[in-house]
Amino acid sequence: MDWHRPRLAILGETDADLLAFETIPCQAEVVAILQLLREGREQEGSAPTSRRTPCWITLACQDATHLNSGESLVSCVQLVKALDTGSRPQVVGLGVNCCAPQHVEGALTVLREGLLTISAAKEVISAAKGSERILIAYPNSGEVWQDKRWLPGTGVCPSSRDFADLARKWVVAGARVLGGCCRTTPETIKALRACLLAK
Repeated sequence: MDWHRPRLAILGETDADLLAFETIPCQAEVVAILQLLREGREQEGSAPTSRRTPCWITLACQDATHLNSGESLVSCVQLVKALDTGSRPQVVGLGVNCCAPQHVEGALTVLREGLLTISAAKEVISAAKGSERILIAYPNSGEVWQDKRWLPGTGVCPSSRDFADLARKWVVAGARVLGGCCRTTPETIKALRACLLAK
């Protein structure tokens, strides 16, 4: 909590529409974020405004069912549901980022089944007005991170088109916000957009 608290306080001085807690590798960090958000709700009026700002949490996963820490993805969904309660959840989106693309579809299925509520076609900010949470996916290229560097050519998506083709499955799995993380490029995002517009 101590790592996130000063950052949340700084953001409280801004007019941010949405906060993104991303590349979260373990349950302890999910709990810290959720506790800070709850702390802010309980101190409404005296807490920084960012603590009332809608947010999303994206998790860094080693496969379709586990965080990078090895902990269960399902248990993170349960934490969000248990700690972000009320008629208007502050966590409006939950997803995965900076994980290999081949794990995204399965991870989204786990998240969707755990949440049991997905917004069908709402904007992220609009979701904050209701009780539903949207699913988010912006994986990396799938290349291997080793010895503090990416190993070129080790990814599962040799081209931007391959990445975009996989993204169609993410939409079917429920993702409503899509993008790319490490080792993806503007060409990746262009291919992603073209692929999704063509469906």
